[in-house]
Amino acid sequence: MSKPTFKLTFQFQPISHSWVAVHPNAESIVQFIGEAFFGTFFPTLWYRRLLKTLYFDRGCTIVVIPYTFRLSHWKSALQILEEQYRIRRILKTENALVRDNAIYDDDRNYYWLAHGVGAKYVVLLEAMSVERNRSLPRQQLWETIKNDIEQQVALVYASKPALQHRRLQEILKPLDRAFNIWYELQTDRTSQSPLIRDRASVLLSPNFSSLRSIIPSASWLPGLGKFLASILDPIFVKPLQKLCDTIDAADRGSTPTQAQTHETIEYSDRVLDLFNLTAVLSFVGDRIAGDTQSAVVPRTQEKSDLYWFVDRLYPKLNANLTQPLHHELHGIRTGLDPHFAPLGIRQTTSKVVDRWVVTMLERLETKRSRPSPLPLRSRVPSAMA
Repeated sequence: MSKPTFKLTFQFQPISHSWVAVHPNAESIVQFIGEAFFGTFFPTLWYRRLLKTLYFDRGCTIVVIPYTFRLSHWKSALQILEEQYRIRRILKTENALVRDNAIYDDDRNYYWLAHGVGAKYVVLLEAMSVERNRSLPRQQLWETIKNDIEQQVALVYASKPALQHRRLQEILKPLDRAFNIWYELQTDRTSQSPLIRDRASVLLSPNFSSLRSIIPSASWLPGLGKFLASILDPIFVKPLQKLCDTIDAADRGSTPTQAQTHETIEYSDRVLDLFNLTAVLSFVGDRIAGDTQSAVVPRTQEKSDLYWFVDRLYPKLNANLTQPLHHELHGIRTGLDPHFAPLGIRQTTSKVVDRWVVTMLERLETKRSRPSPLPLRSRVPSAMA
């Protein structure tokens, strides 16, 4: 029997600390996390075009999770995890606009969509994920998860033992709160982990960089003009970047750093079992996250998160017969750096980006339902292809 039809109205309502557009005939739920600043202040405005496309074209309930930008990205990531379980509980039990609660019960109906630093939070949550016996008693299950996290932190901070305890507390306290909400929510134990193992995710220009990355060069803003950029860079931008470098070098900046984020994933003995349902959309000329054509972007490969994710991590995953999805768009014009293409500043660019996000979600859905790998990594010569 088909579902009844309702008039679709794309409108966000506040639920918990987030914004939710409930689709009356929802087929899936997209949980969105934006880039630094844009994901904190008015994300439903900055990303409205993209989210509206997903609502109407994919039939998704949209959950936009704003976050407090902290130097501890562990805390921000786990704040997001805790919030998404709160929202899930409300949608299942309390929200009057939800006409089919069953869709919100199954982990397979949930997708993560994240831009820039938001993608870092998703990656950290999956990197910490571990499959555990869900029938274990509550305290025993928590202890096994806690022990895994302790071992992972010890590896990443092996050269800095004084920081191990501090970083561990940054993780365990918010994780404990998220675990308690998850445990009460999963009465049927349909989830293997309170984290996000095997949850489908689309990462837009993933940015794992350190504090310095939030101070872009003025020359990266084409609309500013070369003359004005040449004045602002030496007077304001360069001194701020040097200050950020000093803070990062003293381990007082954002944590984990870019290198530590890479190590968190690479040191995991579970790395071959992670990111099997991850898709990445990148943009040629992106000077923040980088791209796979490093000659286009004046950044070394070591500083490009996109290069690391696609050209260093993906081959390891492919060795385990997985086929992560990657697509790189060329010719993106926004008036700003291509990194900001998901903001939908220009309508023509927005349509291309939105179309590819929808395509990535559809391919992830197909991949999850098929036992065989799906070789879908691609690069096209034009954004309009």
